[in-house]
Amino acid sequence: MYEFKLRYEAMNQKINLLLSKIELLKNINDKDLNDLSNNASILNYNSAEQIIDRNAQNKDIFFVISGSVRVVNYSNSGREIAFAKFTEGDYFGEISAIDGKPRSANVVAIENCVLISVKRESFIDLLHRNSKISFLILKRFTEIIRISDERIMDLSTLRAVQRVYVELLRRTDKDVAVPELWVIRPMPSHSLIASLAGTTRETVARVLSNLTDAKIVEKKSKALYIRNKNKLEQLAEITNSQASISKN
Repeated sequence: MYEFKLRYEAMNQKINLLLSKIELLKNINDKDLNDLSNNASILNYNSAEQIIDRNAQNKDIFFVISGSVRVVNYSNSGREIAFAKFTEGDYFGEISAIDGKPRSANVVAIENCVLISVKRESFIDLLHRNSKISFLILKRFTEIIRISDERIMDLSTLRAVQRVYVELLRRTDKDVAVPELWVIRPMPSHSLIASLAGTTRETVARVLSNLTDAKIVEKKSKALYIRNKNKLEQLAEITNSQASISKN
């Protein structure tokens, strides 16, 4: 019994330390952190392993200690639709933890990862006691709503090709080494872009091939350089106008 108690206390201390590094929890007091640790478990998942099934009844919240996960759903035809990616220091599962309803999406490990799951009751108690964390969760929900609104608008008004253009533009950033250049680094897989844009890998491959032939983009190693960002933006706007005209 004594050895079990020592192991239990050591595990709680380990969980305590790991949770204290999570951005959402970095300013909570020791008592709140201990309460979470007492109702938490460390979980390990391999790459491509299912973590959460849509409609599952589990309502824990998960914190990503290492590795990364992807939130996805699947259409009736089996096509994957990606919603979000979470990496070290992030959290997911808060929607079911808050409303008590079944899971709204699947979560899959992108790579080997270590997670900490915290029981719903403990997390809800924390939200009642800590207005700062409640506000951070509320802010996160507003971001989800904004992104969802954009995705709904894209799917409702834009053609598949244009949605790929828009997804590329969303991921474009200035090159650190050469500020006048725009780059996507690392370049995501065709499957991921297709999933986010609500289209197929073949469409993504065709769009990238056409953009490369037109010297608008250039693939180098694991990066995609946007050689003519203005032109890419113009193409997106032209396609958008065409899509609008076709609906009238």
